[in-house]
Amino acid sequence: MEARKKKNMIGRIVVQYWLVLALIVLSILFGSLSPQFLSVSNLLTVLSNSCITSIAAIGVCILFLTGEIDYSCGLEFFTASVVVGKLCDKAPFNTTGGYLAACLIALAVCLIYGAVNAFLHIKIGIPAFIATLGTSLTVDGFLRIRLGNASISSGRWPDAFNFLGQGYIGIVPVMVIVLVIIGIIMWFYSEKTASGKRMYAIGANAVACRYVGIEVGKQKLKAFLLCAVLNGLAGIINVSMLNVTTPGVGDSILFDSLTAIMIGATFLHIGVFNIPGAIISTIFTQLIINGLTILGVPNYYRDITQGVILIVAVAAVTIIRTRRVRTN
Repeated sequence: MEARKKKNMIGRIVVQYWLVLALIVLSILFGSLSPQFLSVSNLLTVLSNSCITSIAAIGVCILFLTGEIDYSCGLEFFTASVVVGKLCDKAPFNTTGGYLAACLIALAVCLIYGAVNAFLHIKIGIPAFIATLGTSLTVDGFLRIRLGNASISSGRWPDAFNFLGQGYIGIVPVMVIVLVIIGIIMWFYSEKTASGKRMYAIGANAVACRYVGIEVGKQKLKAFLLCAVLNGLAGIINVSMLNVTTPGVGDSILFDSLTAIMIGATFLHIGVFNIPGAIISTIFTQLIINGLTILGVPNYYRDITQGVILIVAVAAVTIIRTRRVRTN
């Protein structure tokens, strides 16, 4: 009996924490094939490359908890980078204080964007995926017209412009610290507060939530706003890192976020979308991409790998959820 309990416990640990185990195994594998992979600088590169997608994925995950999706997250990402880039190109925003003000304005614009998405869905009644797809196409066209479909970069941007995307505190990139702070806050909000638990409940059964007095519209509004702001922040960090923003820069954000969320739902809380899973799965994906790049594997093989991972993750989550429904 004791042996069986111990075996079951080990099995549960492996199932719940397989992503961490996979990270360790892959690190050892890539490290044995290329010593460069396990260097501190390369591992910090993997973490840095994971940060932007992770922050965006956290925002999309929060909305996912309510059972909705934001197809415009890539445009929220792009919008924030354009606002910051345009403002910091002229006085009084081309100073350190001006840069901070520009970032706040960009996030405020994203808040408005999220509020419009929420209004179209909650008040007008348009399905979220249609409403957000419509706003994304509209905003994308408008921004391309304003920019002349050209990139934004300027020598007049202040030195502080690069701090979020290129700065370090000690040996740790600033964006990694930002991700850790946001990850902890959003994990606590989603899993330890009444509001976060209501979002999970709405995603499970919005109709039942209305019957018991939960304000579904209010919770969805919070989720849309958080999604927009976090994707906007990811866009600000991205333009800070690259020193340029281009039309279409956020096109892959939704796909990358969905991949992170789906893989993450097979970690820790099996079959449940969760913040830690989204972050760990992003690192997992970036680790694979980085390892394959160091080994000189062509880009299309990396695309195939990411596509297969997404399909397997979605299949696993679907099977787990189906079994739970049948059991209940």
